[in-house]
Amino acid sequence: MSNVGQKERKTQNRVVQFFKEQFNYQTKQGMIKVLLTCSTRLSLNKG
Repeated sequence: MSNVGQKERKTQNRVVQFFKEQFNYQTKQGMIKVLLTCSTRLSLNKG
């Protein structure tokens, strides 16, 4: 029985890891978008 529990836990960890990576990726993309938007606005304001 304990073997099954270990397998399930491994699968859960994999899913959690996947979501963490997805979340980190989305966050990075969002930050880059915000930075790009800010920098373009600043350069437009200067011009």
